Amino acid sequence: MKTFTIKVLVVLVSACLFFPLGTVAQCIFSGELSECITRNTQQNFSISAPIPLGVGIDPDRCVTHKWKAEGGTILVNNGLGQFVSVGSEVCFTEDPTECGGDCATLFPSTDISTSSVRVRWDGSSRAVGKISVEVKLKRKITIPLGIFKIKIPISEVICYEERSGTLVPVLVTGISRSNTSCSSNGSATFTASVNNPDNCSNFFFEWFRNGSSVGTSSGPSFTISGLTFGQSHSIGVRTRSGSQVGTTVTQSFSAISPTPITINGQSTIQGGGSYSFNIPNTNITNVTWTIEPFSLFYTQYLSPFSNNSVVFSPPFNGQVLQVTLRAVGSTNCGVSFSIGKPITIESDNIPRPGNPNPNIASQASKLSATDDSPINEEVDFRESLPEVATFHDEGIQVFPNPIQAGQVLTLAVPGLDINEASQLNVWNGNGKLVLSQRLQGNWMELSTSQLTPGVYSLQIVSGQELFSKRLVIMR
Repeated sequence: MKTFTIKVLVVLVSACLFFPLGTVAQCIFSGELSECITRNTQQNFSISAPIPLGVGIDPDRCVTHKWKAEGGTILVNNGLGQFVSVGSEVCFTEDPTECGGDCATLFPSTDISTSSVRVRWDGSSRAVGKISVEVKLKRKITIPLGIFKIKIPISEVICYEERSGTLVPVLVTGISRSNTSCSSNGSATFTASVNNPDNCSNFFFEWFRNGSSVGTSSGPSFTISGLTFGQSHSIGVRTRSGSQVGTTVTQSFSAISPTPITINGQSTIQGGGSYSFNIPNTNITNVTWTIEPFSLFYTQYLSPFSNNSVVFSPPFNGQVLQVTLRAVGSTNCGVSFSIGKPITIESDNIPRPGNPNPNIASQASKLSATDDSPINEEVDFRESLPEVATFHDEGIQVFPNPIQAGQVLTLAVPGLDINEASQLNVWNGNGKLVLSQRLQGNWMELSTSQLTPGVYSLQIVSGQELFSKRLVIMR
């Protein structure tokens, strides 16, 4: 057995030496592709591959031209002057039975030294178009082994040619978003990712928002405005070259949110000073600044010098007050906002430089009294009031205090139960009840036009609680 195998090998080697395949002729390919191929166009290609010398007379030889297209459809002349589609692959051969085993579509040819095809570049899901052709020679060599003859199949690729290029319009593969802003009622820059290996430029981009066209761009980035705040939006983009368009890629993006609105500034300030507050977000409009809950009095000490900043200069008031600085406005996205900053106004009853109000005690000492006007004494009137369970001395916040006669006085009672019926009583220094009225809520504004200069006692009765405060009215 070993001797027989060795003999067969020797015979095969000898056959190759004495029956060579011949000299391979040079193949000539026609139909050069540019780097950028316009989609839905057609191009003709051909190959000339002379049969190697010494093979043409071999009755066992078989030559095949195998064409293959990627990103396109092959069209073949059916002999009647018509080009018919054969798919992405076709083989030309003299003997389909012997040579067509590896081809999906076969076309018999009487002249196998040349072949031609037409390609329609219609690949909608590919970025690159490619055409290739392989010329293969198959033959059988007869080997005599004594009284037997063995035919050995031998094949050789005579030539292989391939051309490729980017299909235009190029394909969009994705969309990203950047530079989001509340300007122009919400805007953002969108960038299309493309598969463009040859850096083709003979195309442009078409952009869509929620299915409607919003414009075109020569490059992959495009800014879209009018992205309504508070709503998600769908952005689409495709490429176009002449009348040909690429596949539209659509992607959903979340709503554009404005920068959070905050008020910067000190949380604890002193009466008699000036303090700056600002909103760092500049995309705001129509801002109104107020002080709560004492808007009628304290808002006059606000000095807005720009849309997003304000200076607060509270007067000396002789007590600690809790207020809220509030800014109300709208963003450029058309969204209203209302933001408050709690502020503590401290006072130690010490006049400060530039403070227009002197010390309370010195003001009170200048007041005169008549039989019908208040005197400079603080009278305890708790004995004349109904019995209460809890007494809150200095439980009423009053400002300004002292106050000029005729000005509006603001009172606040932070600890007051607003669900209880409350009564405000004002007593003069002679112990005479000069004013009494129902209190709505836990704060109110009171005109002093009916009160003469002097020292008064303010008392608020709510259920089983009593709140009191001394008030000085100046001339």
